[in-house]
Amino acid sequence: MAFSINLLHADPRTDLVIQTCGKVRVQNVSNYFKYYSSITDYMQDEIYRNKFAFKDTGEPPDRLYVLAQCMDDLTNDECAMCFAQISTLIPSCFPSTGGRVYFDGCFIRAENYSFYREALAPEDTKRCSGIVNKGQEFSVAVNEVLSKMLLKAPSFRGFASKHETSNGISAYGMANCWKILDHDLCSICLSEAVASALSCIPSTEARVLNAGCFVRYSDASFANDSNGEYSKEEVFSYITYIMGVVLISVLAIGIGIWVGKLTYRRKIRLKQSKETEDLLLEERVQYMQFKYATLDTATESFSETNRLGCGGFGEVFKGTLPDGREIAIKRLYISRKFQVQEIRNEMEIIGRAQHKNLVRFLGCCFTSIDSFLVYEYLANRSLDLILFDPAKKKELDWKRRFLIIEGTAEGLEYLHKYCQVRIIHRDIKASNVLLDLRHRPKISDFGLARFYSCDQSLVNTAIAGTLGYMAPEYIAKGRLTEKVDVYSFGVLVIEMITGVQNNKYQSEKTYETLVTCAWKHFQSNKVQEIIDTSMTIEDAEEIERVVQIGLLCTQESPNLRPTTTEVVQMLRKKDVELSSPSKPPFTDELMELHYLGSLDQQHPSTFGKKMWGYVSGTYMIPKNIEEGDTVLIDTWEANNAKIITWINNSVEHLIELTELKPQAMSVSSFIGQLPHSSSGVSHFEWVLDSSASHYISPNSLSFTFVSPLSSIPVMTAGGIPIPLADGTIHQTSCTDTPKQNGVTERKHRDIIETARSLLLSALFL
Repeated sequence: MAFSINLLHADPRTDLVIQTCGKVRVQNVSNYFKYYSSITDYMQDEIYRNKFAFKDTGEPPDRLYVLAQCMDDLTNDECAMCFAQISTLIPSCFPSTGGRVYFDGCFIRAENYSFYREALAPEDTKRCSGIVNKGQEFSVAVNEVLSKMLLKAPSFRGFASKHETSNGISAYGMANCWKILDHDLCSICLSEAVASALSCIPSTEARVLNAGCFVRYSDASFANDSNGEYSKEEVFSYITYIMGVVLISVLAIGIGIWVGKLTYRRKIRLKQSKETEDLLLEERVQYMQFKYATLDTATESFSETNRLGCGGFGEVFKGTLPDGREIAIKRLYISRKFQVQEIRNEMEIIGRAQHKNLVRFLGCCFTSIDSFLVYEYLANRSLDLILFDPAKKKELDWKRRFLIIEGTAEGLEYLHKYCQVRIIHRDIKASNVLLDLRHRPKISDFGLARFYSCDQSLVNTAIAGTLGYMAPEYIAKGRLTEKVDVYSFGVLVIEMITGVQNNKYQSEKTYETLVTCAWKHFQSNKVQEIIDTSMTIEDAEEIERVVQIGLLCTQESPNLRPTTTEVVQMLRKKDVELSSPSKPPFTDELMELHYLGSLDQQHPSTFGKKMWGYVSGTYMIPKNIEEGDTVLIDTWEANNAKIITWINNSVEHLIELTELKPQAMSVSSFIGQLPHSSSGVSHFEWVLDSSASHYISPNSLSFTFVSPLSSIPVMTAGGIPIPLADGTIHQTSCTDTPKQNGVTERKHRDIIETARSLLLSALFL
């Protein structure tokens, strides 16, 4: 019934604009007819779903390639009607090798060669009509319409429809690229089409028919909309249909409740699938949808030989499409709603971002079980597979490494400055930089990326990324700006010079990082000692300059780090003067810790089986944390602190510092040992800053232990007994409780150094 209602108002715009046929004849007309019939049968379903389809079949030289597409303002039903009519006209061109047919609502083309990526061709033409001269006002309106469509369409799935008025004179326009074209090809095609359309003025109607796009303007509205009024009979039919759907839905819910436990698991699966579909529907309709059968064939049923590796939420496979294009397919296993949000986020971001140094997103495919994202395939895969491989890294001479650094910087500059919406990637590292056959870099994996407005200087967000590449202000306080990407890029630059992965760097000085090592060598004019030995030093001065740029990017203060635009200028122009880089994060602490001995030997009674460090506001729990492990929170500038503990395989915020007085800001760190059961805290110790002029009594601080099974306070520190969850009384026990009149400075210094050691160990392991 719904279909019949839609047909009452359907306008598939099947007026013929032009038909052209090829001049070359096929060798076997009979086979050509069979091929065409087979292809159009296949395309019917694709056209209805996507309003776009292409397919080829047969053997050369009579192999047949066919592409068809509807204008995006048509509904699916209107598109199906338009295709049904236009597909009958191509056979009239046989025995030639094919031709083109343009309707106002759809287009079809058939050839004996692959033309899918053609934006322009010699056969491109235009049709100017209407001789009424409406004056300069109409020309102004047409110019405005065409220029706005030219800007909008390439970034909005290749389609734009505009209406402008100048002094009461209206002009209407539509631009549509074939969906197989990328952003750049669409722009090229539309630029030529707009120029052709402008040459039709003062004609009141113009159509430009290019190989890769269609442009039209008119003095009358021609785009389809849903503003028509329904008759009483139509309204009655529609209401009846809705009531029937509601009745069936209510009945289905009743049956579902009655079945109960017998269908519980099935209902859960269907619910998850529905949530996934709802969350992704808005994004997926914007992009080309691949059939599962196409991806299955392309990867040889996702065979192990085509498996490239594991991605964030699944596996990555190499595939080959029927037209010979190689693609990378990310198969995702969606089990939680936040993962769906990450996938949706990646589709939205990479769909908007089009740049030579960003991996190109081709489309998607969603089934009830799996979800797939399809990207261009890059033969050399990710940078880390070459840079950190002792044998393969020799492929990367200095010239190639410099171009990779420069290209990555240009990609980040585009995300931060030139993209339609500013984007922070949040996970720049070697494994997220892909290389093509010529080792040109393309940034990938936008699952963690975030939008931010151009006037937004600070974004507070949950911590996400890779330790070792995250900026200190982001780890400590969740401050997310484009300077977070700059810091990660700086780490990547140092890795490119040294050929060493930051997180796997090993030094005789236990706590030294790759960045601090590079900074020390730069300060002592010994940069040549850290250059990758597999790389021939062709230009030592240039290499030292790039190291300096990397260190400028990894300065502790985000305000001192350059913008990506400044980085690109530094790399391109050797005459740009560089400032001296300040110390990287934690340099002072690392130098102090070099003189410390074994932590367990200094404080054997203080720590549990293992030690974990956290910065205030950062809750990244190691997977192998166990009961009884020691947890450290460094409060830094916070006016409150939380100690995260691990009990009964669940994370709980169990100890919370409250009622901090102003003088309590001298508190530097707090160390707590995880209890071995949920009955109470077996050990707790607080640490005061030895440099403070005034020390805080434990009675001025209140710590509350909350049972993981309830929100009942079960113990409070400060010597005050409180009933536990089971009704018993437990007296808090404190080690080396500070006195109101003073404390032993040496003891405090030892504990503070130990606390710093714990924190830095966790951050840099």
